[in-house]
Amino acid sequence: MCRLAAIVVPSDDAVISKDLNGIVTSWNKGAEKIFGYHAAEMVGTSILPLIPAERQAEEQQILEKIRRGECVDHFETVRQTKDGRLVNVSVTSTPIKDAAGNIIGAVKIVRDLTGRNRAEEALRESEEKFSRIFESSPIAIALSSLDEDRYLDVNPGS
Repeated sequence: MCRLAAIVVPSDDAVISKDLNGIVTSWNKGAEKIFGYHAAEMVGTSILPLIPAERQAEEQQILEKIRRGECVDHFETVRQTKDGRLVNVSVTSTPIKDAAGNIIGAVKIVRDLTGRNRAEEALRESEEKFSRIFESSPIAIALSSLDEDRYLDVNPGS
């Protein structure tokens, strides 16, 4: 296995290549894990089953940028799995060129943001909980900075 394949094949991110018509030309294990389709089901078929109907125009916009030689970096959107579940993802896409420099397709890296979104929500909930406790406590609470020897915040109970 070549070095690049050794990196791409086992990646947890989906690494998908497609031609300029949106036909899948390669599909790694990360794509199988995120979307639920095996490579044999996707290679040679359209990428459109991964894109919810209301977001189909995004794919055309991405392909237009690719045709112009542009990249798409960390575009956050929603994609659809084989079982119809919607997944929040970040998409990065770059043109693939042949030996003569002609753009012949695109490679797309898709990262599942579900874990990150869950962590952000847990942090938000924790901050809200702390804020409620801090603001409603009848006991004085003061947050101070050790290095600057000053108060950063004082609750109403102070």
